[in-house]
Amino acid sequence: MRTLQVKHDRTTSSLVVFSETETMPHVTATALPAEGTEQPRVDLDAVRSRCHDRFEEFDGYSNQPFMDFGPRWGNLRRVDYGAGEALITTVMPVEFESELQALWLHPGLLDMAIGSAQAIVPGFSEAETFYVPFSYGRVLAHAPLPATAYSHVRLRDTSAADLAVFDITICDETGLGIVEIESFTMRRVPPGPSLTARRAEPHHSDPPAGESPIETALREGMLPHEGVDALDRLLAADIGPQVVATSVDLEQWIAKVDSEASGIDSGGDDASGTSAQYERPDIGSAYVPPATAVERELAVMWRELLGIERVGRDDDFFDLGGQSLIAVRLFTRMRKRYSVDLALSTLFEAPTIAQCAVVIAGKLGIDDPQLDDGDAGPSVTAHPDVHDAGQAAGRAVAEPAGFRSLVTIQKGGDRVPFFCVHGAGGNVLNFRDLSLAMGRSQPFYGLQARGIDGILRPHETIDEMAAAYLQEVRSLQPHGPYVFGGYSGGGLVAFEMAQQVRSQGEDVALVVLLDTFPPTIAHRKATLRSTFDRLREDTSGYIKHIFGRRLEVRRRARLRARLDEILAADGVVPGELRDIHLNDAFGDAAAKYTRQPWRGRVVLLRATDVAFAFEGIGDAYGWDEVVEDGFELVQVPGNHDTLVLEPNASRLVDLIRDTLEATRHLTSATQSSGPGAHTEAARPGAVPTS
Repeated sequence: MRTLQVKHDRTTSSLVVFSETETMPHVTATALPAEGTEQPRVDLDAVRSRCHDRFEEFDGYSNQPFMDFGPRWGNLRRVDYGAGEALITTVMPVEFESELQALWLHPGLLDMAIGSAQAIVPGFSEAETFYVPFSYGRVLAHAPLPATAYSHVRLRDTSAADLAVFDITICDETGLGIVEIESFTMRRVPPGPSLTARRAEPHHSDPPAGESPIETALREGMLPHEGVDALDRLLAADIGPQVVATSVDLEQWIAKVDSEASGIDSGGDDASGTSAQYERPDIGSAYVPPATAVERELAVMWRELLGIERVGRDDDFFDLGGQSLIAVRLFTRMRKRYSVDLALSTLFEAPTIAQCAVVIAGKLGIDDPQLDDGDAGPSVTAHPDVHDAGQAAGRAVAEPAGFRSLVTIQKGGDRVPFFCVHGAGGNVLNFRDLSLAMGRSQPFYGLQARGIDGILRPHETIDEMAAAYLQEVRSLQPHGPYVFGGYSGGGLVAFEMAQQVRSQGEDVALVVLLDTFPPTIAHRKATLRSTFDRLREDTSGYIKHIFGRRLEVRRRARLRARLDEILAADGVVPGELRDIHLNDAFGDAAAKYTRQPWRGRVVLLRATDVAFAFEGIGDAYGWDEVVEDGFELVQVPGNHDTLVLEPNASRLVDLIRDTLEATRHLTSATQSSGPGAHTEAARPGAVPTS
């Protein structure tokens, strides 16, 4: 037996139906009184005249073979079909009529009155097609459902392949509307869902020699329609949450992956036994083979993760196609192999294998001598005082105590530096494309979050972040004018840095907000209308999002429980938990931040591709309300994640080039007047949006 709980918040009118926890609801809705609404009239004779294609009569139940209904559902009498519409006649059995006054929307009568006209959906087959209720857009009940009811069902033109959307009016014998339903959505499921295996016997044949797990999956994997069918059968089954649907031998797959991972960690030159997919790209430099033990081990990791057959000791990680997601995996392997915990920003200072090997050897306190040609070299063993101590403590050797947030991304020339604050995840690796797009002569510095090393704890407020970052910024550039920027939530920190440094008597030439949302965005909830609009525009994507979000909620709950234990013990946050730790901490800090009015240059670089969750907050995200003078809006191709990556980064810089050049002239003039001087300059014209 399952117990359902209903929570109705009268202050917000929200309604939630759930079993175990409110964060994983079965139904969400907004419930409001409908006093003063006028009941519609349905011309039943006109509807019948249009629904003359055919009719079916029933003795209480439809002919569908997929479900068995109880006696209260035995109320279906007739369905008249027309083009895209139908008229359903229902009569409640006499013994249950008394229930209608207590249950305005009696489930037995309502189900048959709204779900018995599936045959008007194009391609419907009574023997093979079955739709189940998915969602309601709006339900307006004027009175209890009558014992004899007529339901006028209209199929919307927006119905998709696996979804059917209807508008329905249920009325009494006179045509007076009793219940109005908008956007009732049904989802098609295959008949007879079960967990019956598709193959009589599991397939245990050994893969061809040298075949990788990816190649095995491509050879033996599910076809798209098989995957959809498997999902439907899993969702229909009453089983636990840990389910694996696979068409390959799972134990064989796991054993092979574990073997390859073990081989890489042991330092073999080509531990995986698989060949790279691509030739080494032409990056403008000659290939120089790795020359030391650490370099050779790193080369194996780089080849595996970048998919390149040869990686030289002087090859640049970014030039080979490396980006932040690959860097995370790379540094995870390095942490497991060497018990050395390095920040991702290390790649700015040591982007080649040779440079990275020097950093690792220095952290371990070992010599990493060059090897003779042809000598594969020994596997690296760290100094006992460093490596073994780290292993005994159950964690990686961490960054030294002198952690710095300021990261040099490119030193540039004599221009005024651009200081750019991290997003909620704390890293600054995604700023490389943007720095290059600005030109090699532009000094570019990133500000990474405290706590990214797993030892220090993140700042608790935006004000604390801004103050700490300003201290490092002013050690590099003691006086203004300053140019601050911030990506995503980092824009809030940059904005607060501008506020604080101006209160210290310094000038701020420009604040650049890279798709920065208001701090209250986390408190917004999706409305029924926005939810339906998304379902209509992106049906399959939204359904995947719903199921994926539920799984993600459970996964994050487990991770947070583990994280809470580590924090309570004042331990080091492991690498796999730092992203959620930093994101949660930043979200808490942003929720407490209040933007103060600002007079000065602020440019919001807004992504043109906006997620559904952020629609409806205005093109300027509310920044035009706090920036009293000098606000500019520039729309940039891409979405929130790709805004600062190529090719969008170059387009972004092109769109604000005039603004940057004007700022350069302004800052040059101000600096020539001396530190801290306030020089007025003509404000350049606003950059047009595109």
